Amino acid sequence: NVSHTGGYIVGLALLGTILDMVGTGSNFVYSIASAAAAYFLSRSMLSAAGYTLSPANRFGAFFGLGILAGLATIVGLILLVVPGIIVFVRWLPAYGILIAEDTRVTDALRTSWHRTADSFWPLLVVALIYWAIMGAAIGGMVVVATDPGISVLASSIPFNLLIAAGSAFSVGLSIAAYLMLGPQPSGDLGEVFA
Repeated sequence: NVSHTGGYIVGLALLGTILDMVGTGSNFVYSIASAAAAYFLSRSMLSAAGYTLSPANRFGAFFGLGILAGLATIVGLILLVVPGIIVFVRWLPAYGILIAEDTRVTDALRTSWHRTADSFWPLLVVALIYWAIMGAAIGGMVVVATDPGISVLASSIPFNLLIAAGSAFSVGLSIAAYLMLGPQPSGDLGEVFA
């Protein structure tokens, strides 16, 4: 899975850099490509962990789950910050549940909420690492973007790599939470990150 994760990071960083050079209107393309890459990376990690996955394409449900969970997290963050953090952490394994257990979006969210009840604090600590990575990327982009002496390409490459790495960490965190809290397959979990 190291090669899949590396391809995910390099591919998204390259796409992000190309789209930065193109200019406006490219966020939609990047969002769809990022969701598709996250879906296939999630399936790859679950397969490596020994899960037998349905051959059905669940990308539409995966994409819908991402929109629903993302909107709920954003609304929670806007309201009082804490509700958004709680929603993010409690729904971490939902993507693994959706793919590995072939459930509906709402069932994946409900099951995720129940499974994370006793693991909130450890998951929160690891989620804080993810937020630190993304915060550094966004902060760095703001600083560099305001420097007129740095070209778009020179600033775009490292920050797209950092954003793609943060995104890969998020996918890995979600699948790791599922592996920790979900039903165990007959395979060897050591193969997931090999």
